[in-house]
Amino acid sequence: MRRFEFAGPGSAKVRPYLKLGPRWLLRSLGFFFLVIAADAGLSAYLTGYYIFPTRRALGDPTRDLHFRYEAVSFPATDGTKLEGWFVPSPDAKTAVVLLHGADHDRSSMLARAQLLRTHGYAVLLYDARGQGASERRPVTWGWFESRDLLGALDFLRSRGFHNFGCIGSSQGAATIALAAPLLKEVRWAVLECSYSTMRQGFDRQSQAIFNLPGWLSGVFLVPFIEWRAGISFDAVNPREAAEHFACPVLVMNGANDRRVLPEDARDLFSHIPEPKTFWLVPHAGHGNLYKDASVEYERHLLAFISSSENQSSM
Repeated sequence: MRRFEFAGPGSAKVRPYLKLGPRWLLRSLGFFFLVIAADAGLSAYLTGYYIFPTRRALGDPTRDLHFRYEAVSFPATDGTKLEGWFVPSPDAKTAVVLLHGADHDRSSMLARAQLLRTHGYAVLLYDARGQGASERRPVTWGWFESRDLLGALDFLRSRGFHNFGCIGSSQGAATIALAAPLLKEVRWAVLECSYSTMRQGFDRQSQAIFNLPGWLSGVFLVPFIEWRAGISFDAVNPREAAEHFACPVLVMNGANDRRVLPEDARDLFSHIPEPKTFWLVPHAGHGNLYKDASVEYERHLLAFISSSENQSSM
């Protein structure tokens, strides 16, 4: 082993040396595999958190909804049992479906239901699979949830409706986009804070929560999620599906959203065919844009719906 000598002014010679041997190598390998095992264990734990979020008790809807409603149950197109609230409106020709975000439930959409019912629309709010009071299933950020939306439309058809509108927030918005090729009777759709692709959405979330790029935090987490949820991240692509919208679409996003950046929302918007509208909500983050900009939200939403209804009737 080579020995290196260092001498400084007025000091004795110091003779440190580096000695590498089997013990050092074994310790390094042990530390490396310990880190890998810890990452894998943490990823396995977080997988359950991601696909089976904590359920919360639903509150009393009458605090935010001042109209008569019915508690309803109906199946998704794959048979998953869903729970919801249906808000009828006399002589309504259009029924609006409200889709909440991940780790939320139908109660997060009550303010929108109140607004729409006030303007004469029938409204259906429901819990996506695996959330709220609906049947326990893995959360897939819109992939299998698109079957929930199609089941909701079937339920409304059974109530005599054939004209629909859809409003979704975050996962709910991605669900609408992913179902776009099958939404032939939907007259208009509103996408709030929808990710453009699943991998991009995971990367943004990883940076917002862990301050890590998605490729690093997801080394084990992404394969675990794909395995347990039965999905492929590459297949969950709202941007690609959105090319098949056959109705007017309004895309909204918060200017300060860290989970869906404004450029991500514009990327999704660029793939949607005309007619379409984009609104970047000043100072708003991710999630409840109605709460962040209530007056302007109502103005943009109602103007878009009115314009879309007029186009549909021409």
